[in-house]
Amino acid sequence: MKYFITLLAVCAFLSPLASFAAGNWTQAATVSSINQQPAKPPFPERVYFSSAESTISTCGQSGLYYLSAEGKHMDRLFSMLLTAYSTGKNVKLYSEGSCDPWNATKVEGIILE
Repeated sequence: MKYFITLLAVCAFLSPLASFAAGNWTQAATVSSINQQPAKPPFPERVYFSSAESTISTCGQSGLYYLSAEGKHMDRLFSMLLTAYSTGKNVKLYSEGSCDPWNATKVEGIILE
């Protein structure tokens, strides 16, 4: 029983670390374009943008990224993206590697530098 409780405690401690380590951050780079696509079935609304190519996913277009309108924090990410684009500041992009039909990488986090 003591062994089981210890194992449970270790798993509870490591599980948040494993989910954090699942994604990757890009190197800092500028945003070179932003493209709002219309929401036409069967495709959901998305904001596409270009930045430096990276290896944060295995998607076919390594410099094409998107924000999904389905995310709760998409408005904040979009504001950060527009700020970076209009000021020329660098961004770091976080993704867990999800791709869409156009081989763009889904971005779930942005650091504005």
